[in-house]
Amino acid sequence: MNSERLLVFNCHEAWVYQLGSLNYELDIIDGLPGRYTSTWDRRMRPVPSNARLVGLEDVLIEKNRYTCIITHNISDLMDVKSVPGPRILVMHSTFNWKTIKNEAQIESNDLRLSLKDYMDSIGGHIVAVSSLKGNSWGFTQDIVPFSADVKEYPPWSGDIACGLRVANQITSKREALMWDFHEKAFSGIPVRLVGYNPDMSGVYPASSWDELKLFLSRHRFFIHTAHPELEDGYNMATLEAMAAGLPVLGNCHPTTPIEHGISGFLSDNPDELKKYAILLLNDRDLAKKMGEKARETVAKNFSLEIFVERFRKSIEIAKKKWERRTLPDSYFTLNDEEIKKKISYLRTKRELNKILAEFEETIKLNDIKRAFDKLTEMGKILGVNVEAYTYDIKDFLKVSEIIGNCLIEREEKFLAQRLIIKAIDGVQSAERDI
Repeated sequence: MNSERLLVFNCHEAWVYQLGSLNYELDIIDGLPGRYTSTWDRRMRPVPSNARLVGLEDVLIEKNRYTCIITHNISDLMDVKSVPGPRILVMHSTFNWKTIKNEAQIESNDLRLSLKDYMDSIGGHIVAVSSLKGNSWGFTQDIVPFSADVKEYPPWSGDIACGLRVANQITSKREALMWDFHEKAFSGIPVRLVGYNPDMSGVYPASSWDELKLFLSRHRFFIHTAHPELEDGYNMATLEAMAAGLPVLGNCHPTTPIEHGISGFLSDNPDELKKYAILLLNDRDLAKKMGEKARETVAKNFSLEIFVERFRKSIEIAKKKWERRTLPDSYFTLNDEEIKKKISYLRTKRELNKILAEFEETIKLNDIKRAFDKLTEMGKILGVNVEAYTYDIKDFLKVSEIIGNCLIEREEKFLAQRLIIKAIDGVQSAERDI
């Protein structure tokens, strides 16, 4: 294998896509549970030309050495515990103590300190994607914001007098996105929502990155609202919009890259923000002028070149920390039996994901009998006996609830937090229990 190769978990295609510019070969671990798509979503980004998609089981079997391993949560770190090499943990989210407290019975400071101790012990390095994210976890030494390359986006036309917002799974993020504020500010204003939101009628993801770039080039302004304590005043979609030449409207956030009246409009008053939206809808020239300033801001402060330079430095720091790790080499190994158990679990989970996707398709077709058959298949894998039920609508709903609860119980959403303490105590493996 090429010695200059990175291993990265797929968490967010747009973020991972940036790594393709680091001049390393990439192995991207794909097909893991917990995401809305079972494999790399090519609607968001193409797979980088210097990358290959691999299964975690392949990585565990091949036992290759990597220049650096890039993870996004503690579960990722546990998954590649037996893969030698420097490792980075990327913090994409704020420390939401209220949520974690409900699931993991450990104090917030203990969690932070345990994570720090664990990373020091394994010689791992932590990178945060923003100061807000880093501060919330207490890791501020290395901040590497994501980027948008202005050269990737076509000239802006703004010929559609309509606002645009790009966001996935809005319902589960209402507080972080200040969605109530968004709805008040833009009620009665033409706004197109783009993203994966299956519970929102008429809202769909772009069919490809090219289509998304077309949306950005033609709409009049972009919207980003966010709770100052939970989310940044920008996200990757915001930077993409700015790179495409759109002015941005949003609330007054301390980390926003937007200059009020220069590259967009900011207000905590929904009625005032609505007036700014109407102004841009009626004045394309003003939108063009402000969008050009937004584009200049991205080119200056969030360029791909800046991201590449900073993240390559992060990799060099990770290499040095790996050499100073204190846990013995034996900690980073799994015996053959443990690897077999891990691979068996992964294949089972993959089969569940496949059946679940088929189940969702049958629901769209309103085929209750086939949907029930899919539930029965999942039940057999999960050890839940549903054969006593028929496929009338009441039984269907009951079985759906049983299987749904069973899947939720087996999800790893908060397993990572509970593993931190155990890991530092020398747990040799951290399998996800089925």
